[in-house]
Amino acid sequence: MRAFNNATFEVLRYNAGLCGNVHGLKPCIKPTRNSKTKKVILFIVLLVISLGTLMLAIVCFKFSYCFFHSSTTRENQVGGNVIAPKSVFTIWSFDGKMVYENIIEATEEFDDKYLIGVGAHGSVYKAESQTGRVVAVKKLHSVADAENP
Repeated sequence: MRAFNNATFEVLRYNAGLCGNVHGLKPCIKPTRNSKTKKVILFIVLLVISLGTLMLAIVCFKFSYCFFHSSTTRENQVGGNVIAPKSVFTIWSFDGKMVYENIIEATEEFDDKYLIGVGAHGSVYKAESQTGRVVAVKKLHSVADAENP
């Protein structure tokens, strides 16, 4: 502004922090690009940290998925044969009488040599189906058996 450029030092003397081209005042410091550079650097640092955290989370997720998936697969193995969890329930789509007859045949009429365990409500037998798949069959105790010990 022209008023400040033509003003004398005496007029501007008692204004603390005043700067300019007038003789006796400190020259004004031009703003540098440091503030813009600092913002760019801060943005890059935050971006790198965010992407690194995201990548670490993805790696942890994949590791935990692979770890737990493989342990589930190990639990579903019987004698080296993998039993798919969904295939166990395919027996429900068969004729019940035919399946029952196959179970009776596979367990030799629930012979004790196929007995795995006995509980409060029934006995569990090991049976091998005609397809070669090994299954556990629970034969429930009848109410009459429970009343007459």
